[in-house]
Amino acid sequence: LYQIPASVLTNGGAPADVPAAVRRQLVPMLSANLRIWTPANVVIYNVPLQWRVLASNCVDLVWGYVCASFAADACEPGD
Repeated sequence: LYQIPASVLTNGGAPADVPAAVRRQLVPMLSANLRIWTPANVVIYNVPLQWRVLASNCVDLVWGYVCASFAADACEPGD
């Protein structure tokens, strides 16, 4: 959740712009979290123990991309 305010502020936005960006991005980000991590946890806890960290890290790479996309959308011009 820190990605959205940090992105707004580091790209020249005013602190007053942060609540609007968070309100706009919060629900889509939470739904993306549910769509990615819920099935991922089902898979991760059903793989052998020695592969769980690797499986979790692979999903985390995808999640990092999703968070970066939300942060980039939070600082688009016209907000």
